Amino acid sequence: MRTGVYTWFVLLCGIVQSSRSQTTHGNILVSLGPGQQLKGLNTTAASGQRVYSFLGIPYALPPTGDRRLKPPEPEPDWTGVKETVTKSAICPQNNEGAEDCLYLNVFTPDVSGSLPVFVWFHGGSYTIGSAFKDGDGATMAPQGVVTVTINYRLGPLGFMSTGDAAMPGNYGMLDQVLSLKWVQKYIRSFGGDPSQVTIGGGSAGSHSVSLMITSLLAKGLFHRGIMESGSALALTALERPGTKVKLRDATLRSASRMGCTQSVSSEVLQCVQKVGIHHFMNASKDFTPYPRVETTFGFLPDEPLTLLKNGNYNKVDTLHGTNSGEWNQEINDDHDNGVTEQEFRTTIGSLLGIFINGDLITRIFSEAYTSNVTDPFVLRTKLVQAVSDIKYGGATIVETNKYLTTPNTHTKHFLYEFDYRISGTTTPAWRGVAHGGERRFVFYPDVRYSFAKPDDKALGQEVQTLWANFIKHGDPTPSGLTVKLESGTSVVRWSQFTMDNPQLLKIDTPSKMDTHRRLFLIPLFERILEIMKSTEKSPIVG
Repeated sequence: MRTGVYTWFVLLCGIVQSSRSQTTHGNILVSLGPGQQLKGLNTTAASGQRVYSFLGIPYALPPTGDRRLKPPEPEPDWTGVKETVTKSAICPQNNEGAEDCLYLNVFTPDVSGSLPVFVWFHGGSYTIGSAFKDGDGATMAPQGVVTVTINYRLGPLGFMSTGDAAMPGNYGMLDQVLSLKWVQKYIRSFGGDPSQVTIGGGSAGSHSVSLMITSLLAKGLFHRGIMESGSALALTALERPGTKVKLRDATLRSASRMGCTQSVSSEVLQCVQKVGIHHFMNASKDFTPYPRVETTFGFLPDEPLTLLKNGNYNKVDTLHGTNSGEWNQEINDDHDNGVTEQEFRTTIGSLLGIFINGDLITRIFSEAYTSNVTDPFVLRTKLVQAVSDIKYGGATIVETNKYLTTPNTHTKHFLYEFDYRISGTTTPAWRGVAHGGERRFVFYPDVRYSFAKPDDKALGQEVQTLWANFIKHGDPTPSGLTVKLESGTSVVRWSQFTMDNPQLLKIDTPSKMDTHRRLFLIPLFERILEIMKSTEKSPIVG
């Protein structure tokens, strides 16, 4: 990706646009600075609209050698024209990818405009994924939005830590911060407005957005946040005191397999920096990555809940929600006869085994849903809710509550539950919408997915327009949204969530506002987060 620098004469023939951007046959040139240009693609989106795509733009030096397990260093300026017409390598994962992977992509409908910007952080448990995994950024262009998708370091390369200043961790998060700095510096060259940047993501990407909100390293780099199924308060969003396997222990175990058994952290770092990438990754196959609280870089100087309670976070508008059947694959009811209370607890417990006090949390959380309930089908319905809530729903409502109770803060927050099951879904209706099921509608019409029925298409247009309106206006329905469904015309108006009027949008056909019915999650999940601060196993009483 770093060798595509061409002579000026060949590429400047046939110029037909302005000095900031120039088109050639099937290509587009933009200028990042004096003598520094990018060559991108001049293409047509599925909607028929013109989209200019710039693929594989380096935003950092290759994080290899003595830059491995270090903060990213910005890509220096160059002279000439750099080709950005092919996808970059993905970051190492599952025996594929390359360490030289810190690239981003820009999709814009108008390189001469001043359009709102949407930066997307992909999901994948901080372990897998890439800038192209979650959706096609070009699909947002017809909405008048410039979209940026990025790679960031994953797995051990992104999150190894000895728990001290030698190897603090959070390298993947620092990559994200650097990408936002790149956007602030260069996005005008692509028709984007650096004062209108929304960051968004799903799953671990949603955790990432939430963590950027709580990180003062990202202050001023974005102005709104979209979080799909994730939060900095989610139990698996970061390493917590109550996590059984600590990053330091996992790091030293992997390092030992590489032959790096030094007793001094700085020497361990120097050793693992010299290990070949294949050996490095093979020795770390059981490494579970997390961001962590640390003050060396200062990305996350304290627990997110503490930062939120103290008002030490970036005050931005948010759009935040979950799907109705998050992680529903964990629920077993093959005979369609409902679940027992014991099966309920076993399922919740299976999600909490990685925590020191997983048994205590299982009891507390399960009792909140199963008290005085004996009907197996009602228990099954409540289990679907509980699994969604222990993964993301509890964290989402607590995070929103903290935004709303911060004094002298005038931000707007919109909550949703995604309920629409796309045509062709084969799982039973009681399972709801699985994790990630909303994403294909945000990036509508991503050609990787089938939108076979008219309602699929209508929902895709609706959801993408809601998201785009929030990106552009800070309000998903600034003047209402008319949606034509098979059942007739529907008008969507999405009200802000407040503690006095706790309304969320249930996205379906038709979508409708509804009262959040599980506000008991606020004290319940805060209690669980308090338990997660303990490094000792607490007794289970009762």
